[in-house]
Amino acid sequence: MRWWASWFNREKRDYQPISVEEQCEVLSLVSDIAEGDEGPAPQLHVVLGMSDGQTRGGHLLRGHVWPTLEVVVRRVRPSLNKVYHPDLGLALVEPEQRHTS
Repeated sequence: MRWWASWFNREKRDYQPISVEEQCEVLSLVSDIAEGDEGPAPQLHVVLGMSDGQTRGGHLLRGHVWPTLEVVVRRVRPSLNKVYHPDLGLALVEPEQRHTS
């Protein structure tokens, strides 16, 4: 089993990898899928349970599932949009612009 997660290093303005190379259990998987400049942009946060009871977590980059993983996806309105902020080095969800009369 190999999972890749990461955490955002503010000083480096980049994601730092967290490697998990043992079978583990997905304890939590929380996400949003916003519209970005290049299409859908998922932002997945995961907490993994290790065999010794410890946990590891971060932004999920990649994982291999066996035997199963159940995921529920629910659409929300208004849609989420991501906007890149060069000063942060991140694309963040921006509230939908509402027009007032």
